[in-house]
Amino acid sequence: MSYRNREIESKLSLPITPNRGLTEANLTVLRGFNSRIYKSIYATSTDLYWSIPEVCKGKANFLRLRDQDGDGTSFVMTVKGRDRNTTLDRLEIDLSITPADKSESFIQAIFGPPEGQITKTYHAHWIDSSKWDTICCYTVAGVLDKVFLEVESSSKKKMLEMEEELMLLFGGAPERESGSLYEMYISRKSI
Repeated sequence: MSYRNREIESKLSLPITPNRGLTEANLTVLRGFNSRIYKSIYATSTDLYWSIPEVCKGKANFLRLRDQDGDGTSFVMTVKGRDRNTTLDRLEIDLSITPADKSESFIQAIFGPPEGQITKTYHAHWIDSSKWDTICCYTVAGVLDKVFLEVESSSKKKMLEMEEELMLLFGGAPERESGSLYEMYISRKSI
């Protein structure tokens, strides 16, 4: 979710072990942030991805179509880009699409078929009564060795504070990922 067309986000990962998967990672987040969580959801969603034409590569890197609520009634089309050469603070422009039945057809008429798709199962938690401060624990279908933790906020300072709290909760085990899911699993290259 972008704030003023910026995404301030940190993506961390933990190795999956016999004692730590999505459920255990989420329980750790709940224990550490429970008094500050005011809304949570659990869902599975599939995102479709398109690469951006070369002429637009200076600002935007890819386009994503997400089923916003997982029920097929409303979608969010998102353009993301590393305009500052980082995924910690990057361009994100969201456009809600309702009714959703024509959204994929509309994008395919312009960009052709999707380059790929990613299905995530996730727990998302909104923190400190702010619609911009979230912690999300998720797994990606087909990726059997990692649980991801994302921290998002409207300010880099707040995002880094929440990231530090997560590091302490998990005993320093999370590693910061430098790429987006699109870069890691669809384009398989650093943008």
